[in-house]
Amino acid sequence: MATAADVGVPAARGAELLAAYQRWEADATSKRFGWPPLRISHTGALNLRPLADIPVVAWEYEIPGDRELLGQKVARVGYLSAAIDDAVFTLAVPLSPGQDVNFAVGKAASAMQTIKRLPRPLDLVDVSEEVKRNPGRWPDCDR
Repeated sequence: MATAADVGVPAARGAELLAAYQRWEADATSKRFGWPPLRISHTGALNLRPLADIPVVAWEYEIPGDRELLGQKVARVGYLSAAIDDAVFTLAVPLSPGQDVNFAVGKAASAMQTIKRLPRPLDLVDVSEEVKRNPGRWPDCDR
């Protein structure tokens, strides 16, 4: 998660924020690992139900050189990013050579679809205590 201020575009919202976030995330990753600039490929905007009012984009970049994660070769990283007000929520999926990005995006999309606006801020301590008291489905979760 990052905010518009973190990304350096405090007034940006929606698609503008998502575009700025993608470049910011790719640049930060490149710098962190000492890689050359990463070229972002867009797989496109998604219309995820029930997120009709929340813009969501799928995007990816190739990782330079040979990389492994948990013993598996990683060739690309796919992302699913949603902009809600001034915040971006992102799920990242490492992709093996030849792995279909659409399949990975589909899996991430089912998790992304659980995002929703609530009428009040959540207190994570309260949520944790409620889940411990009542195992199973949490009342503010649709899934």
